[in-house]
Amino acid sequence: MISPINGKEMQLETREETIIFRKEAFPIRYHYYRDEENESEFTDEVLDTLNLNQAYNQYREKYNLPFIDQIKSIREKYALNQSKMAEVLGFGTNVYRQYENGEMPSISNARLIQLAEDPSEFRKLVLASNALEGTALSSLNKRIDQLIVAEGTFNLMNCLNT
Repeated sequence: MISPINGKEMQLETREETIIFRKEAFPIRYHYYRDEENESEFTDEVLDTLNLNQAYNQYREKYNLPFIDQIKSIREKYALNQSKMAEVLGFGTNVYRQYENGEMPSISNARLIQLAEDPSEFRKLVLASNALEGTALSSLNKRIDQLIVAEGTFNLMNCLNT
């Protein structure tokens, strides 16, 4: 990165720092550019994201919260769009979309998303939500049945192999 003060190339450096996220401290390896001549430090959007994601990931791991790819894969498993998944879970459409785009879910919303991973439990959420009806509900129930059978077979195979 070029220094905005003197136009010279700056060195990328790191140091140990602590970031506060949701009132908790998380140690990270902080990345920044150092302009030694002017004793200044700078970051860019990429480094800011890298630095923050370290704390976010520690928080997710500490509280066993799903990562973005897990949230997306649960929804895709049922072949639902984001707005229907949001309805089934009782979230606002924008709230669910933000979770798939990296926003950190609350612990209670994360537990609900994780519960949805189990097809039997997801069926209960679908029926309680009244979000689907007619052929959409029939198609989803058929998909859930297939997943229950497939996961049951997988679980049985694992038991036999142990």
